[in-house]
Amino acid sequence: MGPIQILYEDQNYVAIHKPAGLLVHPTKLDSKEKITAVQMLREQLQRQILPVHRLDKPTSGVMIFAFSALAAEKLASQFRQNSIQKKYLALVRGHFKKEQFLDYPLKEELDAIADKNSSQQRPAKEAQTNFIPVEQIEIPIMVDRYPSTRYS
Repeated sequence: MGPIQILYEDQNYVAIHKPAGLLVHPTKLDSKEKITAVQMLREQLQRQILPVHRLDKPTSGVMIFAFSALAAEKLASQFRQNSIQKKYLALVRGHFKKEQFLDYPLKEELDAIADKNSSQQRPAKEAQTNFIPVEQIEIPIMVDRYPSTRYS
């Protein structure tokens, strides 16, 4: 794997593109994985970095790291207060034509090993998503019984 793509950097933060399949930091759940975004970025920048949030291993996207504990706490506080808006671009199968708003609290699924000492009765986390279709395309490739494939 080559160097991590840096999207933005200032005196307090660095934003990177985390590729799918890369762990953010070491975890007991994936103890065999030795390469992490934290490790790679520390080696690449030759300085301390602190993750402010995370993305799951199979997810690609923008991640922000801080260069100091003070900067990390400042940004992490904004994440906790939901004062940061996250935007995602997704390719989905099917034609999706109208804007939709989904208000669906997420119940955390705890891991039997990693979360064995955690409270098993955590309340659902607020989660709201506004879906805005950008474009629809159709590709003349047959899938199952359909003569073409549609994407949004």
